[in-house]
Amino acid sequence: MQKSDIDTIVSNLLGFLPIDNPGTPILDDELREIETRVSGVLPETFKLFSRYGAGVINSEVIVECIRQVPKSVSESKTVNLGVFLGSEKGEGFNIIEILNTMGSRFPTKTYPFNYTFGNYFIIDVEDSENYGKVYYFVTSEDIDDEEFYEQHQRKITRAEKFTNCYLIANSFEEFLQKLRIDPDQ
Repeated sequence: MQKSDIDTIVSNLLGFLPIDNPGTPILDDELREIETRVSGVLPETFKLFSRYGAGVINSEVIVECIRQVPKSVSESKTVNLGVFLGSEKGEGFNIIEILNTMGSRFPTKTYPFNYTFGNYFIIDVEDSENYGKVYYFVTSEDIDDEEFYEQHQRKITRAEKFTNCYLIANSFEEFLQKLRIDPDQ
């Protein structure tokens, strides 16, 4: 997928409204810092999209899940998009700051890229068949590492950390292609 393809998708969704004006793209050194933090290589399509910086699509956008999210999150098989994260400091929408404060809550080798209603969309960068998959991370269902250890007398596995993650797309490119304007809005 090329930058022009991403621009077409965003245009079809009525544009992008950056948090800052103009938007602050995620810089190459910040992308490298994220890669270092999660010990993985970010998908190229995400790197291209990150040039938009933090912000929202100018319409109510939904994406259909592959795995149904809890009914407490959505009655349908779709979830709403929120704010795309970027590099803005002190706004609460900075990927690196979120990794600093919440990184242990996410499965290893994942990073957040969108925040919506207290939950996150995350991308898996583990070098395996799961590379690049996009999940919806439900924070109210996440498993605390220390609490898990107290109950089970062992560390939580990576697979167990995914119990509150709902598969959205098999790649970031597929995720972008699945975005739709909510017909009910």
